[in-house]
Amino acid sequence: MQTITLYPSRWKMVRGIVAGFLLTALFVAILIYHDQWKVAIQWWLLAYPGIPVAAGATLYWIVRLVRRCPSIQVTPDGIIDTSSAVGVGLIRWNEIARLGLKTTKVTGGKNIYLTITPRDMKVILARQASPLTKLYDSIGNEIEIGQVYLPVTVSQLLNQIEAYYRTYVTAGQPGLITFDHTVQTNKK
Repeated sequence: MQTITLYPSRWKMVRGIVAGFLLTALFVAILIYHDQWKVAIQWWLLAYPGIPVAAGATLYWIVRLVRRCPSIQVTPDGIIDTSSAVGVGLIRWNEIARLGLKTTKVTGGKNIYLTITPRDMKVILARQASPLTKLYDSIGNEIEIGQVYLPVTVSQLLNQIEAYYRTYVTAGQPGLITFDHTVQTNKK
């Protein structure tokens, strides 16, 4: 049986790594020169947690660039999400209730996500070894896969997943998953 495998875009990852280096350097500079630059206390305090977070994210994407591994795989067993540090791994077809699209408005634009609504998030989280995936327990019951580093749009990915599901998983029969192509908008 066929498998859909998507690798992160190298160009987008390199841009993210450069941005991470610049952000880390900015936070370090704020800590060193906060008196001379007359930096507001909020920025100065933000630099302390900002350095390890920005440096950690940069290091993560450097490793992902060097050791190529897929972001998303669509297999006969389900969808394997390793698109980020909080990717949940295998989500079996029978564990998925809905797949859809969502945008979140942020300063300067919007982020768009493929959302996977599991029938029971606790079942999926119980299989996870990474403490980062436990964050899902506190933020909701949807798995969001961002378009940021994917080589295709999440709308194209949703179309590919739906075609795969209808062809290889249900063999043309009605399935148990709802595919919602309307974009939900969330304000954060």
